[in-house]
Amino acid sequence: MTCLDCHTEPLHGDGTAYDSRWAVAGLPHCTDCHQALPAGSTPAHLIPNHQQVSCQVCHAQPYKNCFTCHSSFDEAGIYHRRPERTEVVIKTGRNTVPGYPYDVVPLRQNPVDRHSFDYFGENLLPYFDNFPSWKTAAPHNIQRSTDQNRSCNSCHGNQALFLSADDLDPGSSQANQQVVLEKIP
Repeated sequence: MTCLDCHTEPLHGDGTAYDSRWAVAGLPHCTDCHQALPAGSTPAHLIPNHQQVSCQVCHAQPYKNCFTCHSSFDEAGIYHRRPERTEVVIKTGRNTVPGYPYDVVPLRQNPVDRHSFDYFGENLLPYFDNFPSWKTAAPHNIQRSTDQNRSCNSCHGNQALFLSADDLDPGSSQANQQVVLEKIP
């Protein structure tokens, strides 16, 4: 499959300035091609506290994530930004997108660091701590059966799936505390 198999609207925008990528008209949904399961056909979908859990929490796979983007110069003196490390990870946490219909979502870390733009001037991110660097993700690697949905305990008994305070880098945004979710309530 290619991007255009699902993203049938103009892939790089329609000229409208949206408040967020989540507000773009015509976003693809799994049910655009796949028939939705009949109500009650999957018992886990009927559990009351699962109504606030996005589909991707149970049906996405981990993918490459960048952490703590740093500015530096290479041996030739050329300025660049690069992540300190990368990992294959996805975490479950609290939604960061106003108006998104789910409270519990998959998260990925936006690789910004409070010092990412120091090369260009001082205090260029004055509101850094107002916004989480762990963001609601839209994973594109959805599968019907995943490690986390094989049984109730595969998710609820696996604390490694959830964004915890221990996952946060010491210098990360203070707003990350708002998206930490130690377990599904």
